[in-house]
Amino acid sequence: MNLEVVVGLSNLGPEGLPRDGDLAFDPMMEREAAEQLLASLRGVGARPPSLALAEPASPNGPRSMLARVNVQLRARGMPTHAEPAEAPPWQPTLPGPLPVEALLRLRRLMAHHLARPGMAVEPLPSGADPRADPVMEIAAVRRDNHLIHHGDAEGFYLPVSFSQVVHDPTGTTIPGGWVGSSHRLAEELREIAPLLDLPPIEDGTAVPQHVIDRVMRDRDAAPFHLEERAWLLHTEAAAASLRHGAAIVYR
Repeated sequence: MNLEVVVGLSNLGPEGLPRDGDLAFDPMMEREAAEQLLASLRGVGARPPSLALAEPASPNGPRSMLARVNVQLRARGMPTHAEPAEAPPWQPTLPGPLPVEALLRLRRLMAHHLARPGMAVEPLPSGADPRADPVMEIAAVRRDNHLIHHGDAEGFYLPVSFSQVVHDPTGTTIPGGWVGSSHRLAEELREIAPLLDLPPIEDGTAVPQHVIDRVMRDRDAAPFHLEERAWLLHTEAAAASLRHGAAIVYR
């Protein structure tokens, strides 16, 4: 199973471009939620949809889903996110989708860091399931880690600063059930960089070429090559998200 990471809804192709009706109300939405959505859209300067609309034009479009995420954020007293209509083209250094196994291995590394900060971590044997590591159960109790608590194949990281991951246990309002902060993601990736013998990258700063070269050299060879690949992709994505004020999208 593979994961594609994109920065900026407009870089999703036609499905991510703003269209009339994209921010339409779900016909099953309660009036209070609809009013919250309307206030949220006005608050970020977006054109609100018509209240008379019978059903949304694209209820599963990324901008419609983001509008519903904004409802959840506002309901929790948190700042909402206004996605730019256009974002610079997104092209990660390492081509092709990321194996989900690489993401899971990076999460395992983070779980060990949370359990024993600063301590070295043993590489996971080839073919082992990162989710079977007992330390993952300990980390699952926490709700303040944005790398660990996120969907494996869908969902958003937003360039909005908040400490606790936003959780939708039903998975109906928030894609993948979780929404994280690009700020916190960048901070967490800095924390675990030394475990991979990589330098911490400051918010919004491009990854230096020598670091990219190092990860490229380690591909398929070093004990943590999958973790390095996931770290590089997410570090680049978090930096682009913070530079351009655009969402990171899993799909």
